[in-house]
Amino acid sequence: MKKIATLLLLSGACLAAPKSPQQIVQDFYSEIAKRGGNYQLTAEELEKSPWLEANFKRELVAQRKGEYKQDGRWLIDFDLLTDMQTDTPTSARALPAQVTGQQAIVPLQLNYVTGVRQLKRVESLKIHLQQTSAGWQIDNVLYSRPGLIRKDALGFLKWAREGSGHK
Repeated sequence: MKKIATLLLLSGACLAAPKSPQQIVQDFYSEIAKRGGNYQLTAEELEKSPWLEANFKRELVAQRKGEYKQDGRWLIDFDLLTDMQTDTPTSARALPAQVTGQQAIVPLQLNYVTGVRQLKRVESLKIHLQQTSAGWQIDNVLYSRPGLIRKDALGFLKWAREGSGHK
């Protein structure tokens, strides 16, 4: 048995165990929270992220590069990954995933401070992931704030793409 394990290890067949949806969300959002006031990922950082599904990543990058503008105005004026505009995330807590086949939803509590008085608040998001050939990847963010016409990042991206004249 030891010989088989050694052969597998040397051949590269033994890789680290794939991460669970909950762990991916925890790792991704903990890194965002560590950035403090500079939490928004750049287009280049988004492009390099292994945790974002390809189509979702492409839409986020296009939006971040300013491709979805109308008459020179940004159509989306908040961060789609955090649902924040001027707040500062401080920590993230991913809760257990609800997995159904190749899809998963991970509830996320994103702690942040807001305003001049730096009041502490919690933003509740649901992070949607899908199983791809690269493992679990984030493919949408569902928002909980009442009053939003669009309830998820993909809905906002589609609206902005159409509003800017992109097909």
